[in-house]
Amino acid sequence: MKIKCKDAYIIGTGGHVRSILSLIRNEFSKKYNVKKIYSLDGKILESDKNLNIQIEKFNINKIKISNEDCYFLAIGDVNIRKKFYTKLIKKNASLPNLFSKYSLIDKTAEIGSSNIILPYSKVGPYVNIKNNNLINNFANIDHEVVINNHCNCNPGSVICGRVILGELVIIGANATVIENLNIHSGTYLGAGSVMIKNTRLPHNKYVGIPAKIIR
Repeated sequence: MKIKCKDAYIIGTGGHVRSILSLIRNEFSKKYNVKKIYSLDGKILESDKNLNIQIEKFNINKIKISNEDCYFLAIGDVNIRKKFYTKLIKKNASLPNLFSKYSLIDKTAEIGSSNIILPYSKVGPYVNIKNNNLINNFANIDHEVVINNHCNCNPGSVICGRVILGELVIIGANATVIENLNIHSGTYLGAGSVMIKNTRLPHNKYVGIPAKIIR
């Protein structure tokens, strides 16, 4: 029986839209037909023409939400990501998981909804990933890690075993969190940094080796 291809819409015109559009076109072209990209600020950059797809400003009040349509969030800023996720969920929009076949996801991992896992990332045994998270290329999520809602693990980031990430955490490109740490909600760990201690308070930015608060 042939599966009907669903219409899909990507929200966001930053760098992530290119990775997500590429993932859908290369691996899910028989499942999703990307009809449109929604811009958050209404701007259409010259480079966006390379995407070869219609782009228009996002206005949730003018969008007719259908159960047959799917939405994917190409938003790296976790606070904005949460905002639009919440709006879409209230409208009963469908935000399915999207996992690359080139990612390595252990069969014991528990993964919620609205998560995107890009190629060549690894999700280890007994990992628990909640909802609306973005796991970028070559990210390594080790055993028994808990990732709460609305987090962004950037390319090459490493989350060692039994780490707990609170909500709205950003782990920068090639940054590392060593094992058994608790990372408060809203923490930003800068690119290439190494976190070796539990964070003290939520909503702080850490950079360096070892990582230290800069705000």
